[in-house]
Amino acid sequence: MNEGELQTTESRIELWLFVVSMATIAVIVTAALRENFFNEWRPLRTRYSDILAEKATDELGKAAARQFEVRLVQNYLPALNAVDRCATCHAGVQDPRMADQEQPFKTHPGRYLEIHDPEKFGCTVCHDGQGRATETEEAHGRAPFWDYPMLETRYVVTSCTKCHEGQSLFGSDGFIAKASGPETGESAAALLDQGRGLVTTLGCIACHTMNGKGGIIGPELSFVGNKTKHEFDFSHLGAEEPREVGYWLKQHFMNPQRVSPGSKMPPVKQGEDAADALTAYMLSLQRKESSACSCGAHEGQS
Repeated sequence: MNEGELQTTESRIELWLFVVSMATIAVIVTAALRENFFNEWRPLRTRYSDILAEKATDELGKAAARQFEVRLVQNYLPALNAVDRCATCHAGVQDPRMADQEQPFKTHPGRYLEIHDPEKFGCTVCHDGQGRATETEEAHGRAPFWDYPMLETRYVVTSCTKCHEGQSLFGSDGFIAKASGPETGESAAALLDQGRGLVTTLGCIACHTMNGKGGIIGPELSFVGNKTKHEFDFSHLGAEEPREVGYWLKQHFMNPQRVSPGSKMPPVKQGEDAADALTAYMLSLQRKESSACSCGAHEGQS
């Protein structure tokens, strides 16, 4: 290679290095702008700041509005080995003045947060989803890699069994009714109780094993609520149908052969409400998470 060719090659290398450097800087700047200025949570926090100002009718409320910061909020939960940033967008969950607001600013229903301090429990321990994320779809767990998408509202009570014994949950004096409040408590508890009763009346343990008892024709159900969506076969459902455990279970109860061709299980003939109750009960069959119950937040609950 002569001197002229060498200079030409060096010039090309320098040009490509310059182009690659500029592209790298552009990617870094774009990522920084998106993270700090063009993200989903910032306009939501700004809107909530405006709502706080609108709701401020006394000096205490005005002081709270002035002190509110448009920033990321997170709860570090060592007992759960988790970090929750849900309160960044759901900023009004503990403010009773936000009862008339739409999500994500609406006050949390019932007495759950009186009993479960968000600074100790966060949100995803009950609702599932991806606590570290700050974009809506990712935070709600609607991502292919995430095992636990956020539970549908009617199924959130199934998480209570992570810490609470089943017999303490049901009835008008049970934990769910007390924590949910008079508007939804009994119906939420009744859904689980109905599902538990259907397991007996439909003879599910003739084919399935639960807590060491039952048949072996069908899969073990003792801790089916701990299974992730990647442990279920969604290949026979439509591409537009949700990839969620609750959805799979309900569809399977209503039409087992559609979801699992060749299944010997009969469909639930009692209707969609019964399938819904059975789904809720299945989701509640979970191992106790001792770490989730070890932070003392349940002491003195009533």
